[in-house]
Amino acid sequence: SSFFFFSYDQINHDIARMDLPCLIGLDRAGLVGSDGSTHHGVFDISYLLAIPNVIIMAPHNQYEAERMINTAYTLHDHPYVIRYSKGMIHKHSRHVTDTLQVGSWDEIVYKKEHKVTVVVYGDHVRMAKNVVEQNNLPVNVINARFIKPMDEEMLKEISNTHIIVYETVMHKGSLGSAMALYYEEHHRNVKMDFMAIGDHYVTHGDIPTLLHIENLSPEDLLHKIKEALDEERKS
Repeated sequence: SSFFFFSYDQINHDIARMDLPCLIGLDRAGLVGSDGSTHHGVFDISYLLAIPNVIIMAPHNQYEAERMINTAYTLHDHPYVIRYSKGMIHKHSRHVTDTLQVGSWDEIVYKKEHKVTVVVYGDHVRMAKNVVEQNNLPVNVINARFIKPMDEEMLKEISNTHIIVYETVMHKGSLGSAMALYYEEHHRNVKMDFMAIGDHYVTHGDIPTLLHIENLSPEDLLHKIKEALDEERKS
């Protein structure tokens, strides 16, 4: 992910401009820990969102990753980018043949009466689900597995909740910023909090330490959720 920018001109002019069908895998998406500060995959979403025709996907486990691969190969209609981390994946033994609806998000935890929603993708879906369930919180968890295009029906569905967007990428040009732009363009007044990396370079370190430094640890997410719940109770 961190070195994919060297190919930016190729994906922009040689692939996306002609809308050529292909599948590009971006490994080391997000924070990578011991590889070093130049290896963090925190910029790819920012620059890929600007390119027309490109589909951006982020699986949260092996099953979802295989469905995304099947989708790209079956539809064979656009450039697809699948971004995944350096970390361990949650494996399964079944043979996967099904596909996904492009742009669809997944309700990991969802009840209409919940007033707070966490939108997350990739490795951190499981973490967000654990934070919510282990603390018995009345909070939705949405897996935004397609970063582009977004699930507009889901965006409308959760627009009446307090939304927390959790990402380990640069905030500027992130999914959260794309969601905020969508709501602004559709004149929807939505409460949103953003958990992402600020306007600085991330230092070297192991993943737990980096998440703590960037205020993106599970404890930070729990704190942000409790703040949102308190705000909703008072309103």
